[in-house]
Amino acid sequence: MLRRAFLVCLTSLVLVSNFACDKTDGGMTYDFSAIASAAFGKKSRASGNGAKQRAAPTLCSSVICVTPTQLTGKYYATGLLIQSSGSGMVGYFGPDNFSDITGTSTTYNFDMNSPITNSGNFRCCGGSGDLSSSNTYVSDIIYMFAYIDATFDISGTSTGGMNRQFTVRFVLADDAITSGKRGDLLLKDPADDVFKWIDTSTSAGGIVGNGTLTTTRPTTPVTMNTSVKDWTNPFGTNQGNQSIPVIFAPVLPESGSGVFVTSQTELSADGKVYSYGFDPDSFVMFPTLLTADINMLSSYTQLLSKIHLAGLPHSAQSEGVGSPAGTELVVTNSP
Repeated sequence: MLRRAFLVCLTSLVLVSNFACDKTDGGMTYDFSAIASAAFGKKSRASGNGAKQRAAPTLCSSVICVTPTQLTGKYYATGLLIQSSGSGMVGYFGPDNFSDITGTSTTYNFDMNSPITNSGNFRCCGGSGDLSSSNTYVSDIIYMFAYIDATFDISGTSTGGMNRQFTVRFVLADDAITSGKRGDLLLKDPADDVFKWIDTSTSAGGIVGNGTLTTTRPTTPVTMNTSVKDWTNPFGTNQGNQSIPVIFAPVLPESGSGVFVTSQTELSADGKVYSYGFDPDSFVMFPTLLTADINMLSSYTQLLSKIHLAGLPHSAQSEGVGSPAGTELVVTNSP
């Protein structure tokens, strides 16, 4: 319900320079911004900092799930889903209102192995609640990506040439890359380290199978399933972002237990750095491919035809990237 409330309230987010709040039937509404920065990092939740090992999603006991060794790319915005006195609110980091973001909106770079700190603004809050309540905490992170480059290893296939490292680009917005469309999948060509589409209308034989790699978007590329490629906002034409799927990840405090408590004072203070320790465990998925059928990954075309990301539509993790992956949120004052 909180995620639904988040999507419903996105359109109420606006950029302002001063704080304001009004009483509503559901509590207070807040409208303020603060100078802030954001950084992504990769963090395993398996050990360290008191973190508890969580069970892998049931899905990954039967289908192929892979943990990437590297995640890079560009994002438009990140958001905090805030639970406040039983009401859902949202604050976000980014240059535009979520409902205004398109594929050509301003992006930020990220590298989860070497975190990049991006400067901008934190804006709060859509929805209503009471940020002065002692029961105010961040429950989830939302990510709105332009594209994600995931590097991962495949092993155990009978086709020897497929037992190697791959880097796949997942495009999540039209025009996020030149000529790109939401749902496009590009593979970094091992021959020249250049991202390319696969043209399924031609055949080069051999390891490439029934398609050829091309630097120009073909008429019939391999894409993500229609739940991403043809994704439409399920909450109405006037509610939330209309064109870019959102990935959710539950928040874990640095201690690994309890909830991440916050307040109006914390959220409205300038100079905060929001550091996201993202756990990519089982993030790369093949949700329609049983583990016993790994030999079906016999070509580049088959690899891209079966691949997906946890937390996206059709990933079979409708509640987001949360079992076992999550995000460790740390908020500090800028150095």
